[in-house]
Amino acid sequence: MSNDTIFTGWDLVFQATERGNWRNSLRFIKSNPTIEDLAAGHKQRNYYLCRPGFLPIWEDYRYYGMVYSQKYYINNNELIQMVQRFMRDPMSQDENVVIVRCSPTKQTFKLWITGDEMDAERLKNAFTYISDGNVVKVRPVFDTTWTNNTGFPVKRKTFNNFNDPSLCILSISHEAASAYAVAKIFEALVFHDPICKPIRAGNELRPGPNFLLELYIDPKERGQTFQKFETDEFLVLLVAEWKRRVLKVCDMKRGFRFVCSENDSDRTFMFEV
Repeated sequence: MSNDTIFTGWDLVFQATERGNWRNSLRFIKSNPTIEDLAAGHKQRNYYLCRPGFLPIWEDYRYYGMVYSQKYYINNNELIQMVQRFMRDPMSQDENVVIVRCSPTKQTFKLWITGDEMDAERLKNAFTYISDGNVVKVRPVFDTTWTNNTGFPVKRKTFNNFNDPSLCILSISHEAASAYAVAKIFEALVFHDPICKPIRAGNELRPGPNFLLELYIDPKERGQTFQKFETDEFLVLLVAEWKRRVLKVCDMKRGFRFVCSENDSDRTFMFEV
């Protein structure tokens, strides 16, 4: 077979469902798959070509983000052709390209990459050929203003003072948050988003009994979206939006508490949503 019909050094993984535990929904099919294996999976929700040792799980801190074409919708024949062009291109041998994501149902083709901003820009330019000249974008997994530590971005690079009295604390707690719920909360935190911008720091996320996430909120950093509101109004809106989003992404309606307090030694209560 030619090198665009057999994918040496890659594993074929299918995604069985988007509900429940994401890791458990992934199904390893085979190593070194062929173009026929991909064509046979055209009715699957998502399938991935993964370098050995990599899986499409955002909690893996080795990933920088995704490179994708602005031409978002492509049919299955185009999808297969893009995979073939990718395999013929030197980009397929780049050590920073670790996952190829193909979604027949959503008709999308994306690359998961490691490295840094310079690697992302280089791969963005290289991906233009594969995408037939369409506009190519990079979507970082993590907010690059956070510093990473022990599994959670503990603080922003510009933040040093945890004792600042002008800060407020949003406490999100649950008696027994599942690993799936914690992963979804993590995803809600790391993407660029107006409700993440005022967050200056947070403790590490761990599933299990007495789950507690404390987020340090700086009202002065509330961004354009919330500028028209007074500080108290902004805090209520922010906490309400976090409640809405967490309950939605975790697919849980009960058990979570969302409390806003002052940044003092007593965590003086302000309000609960």
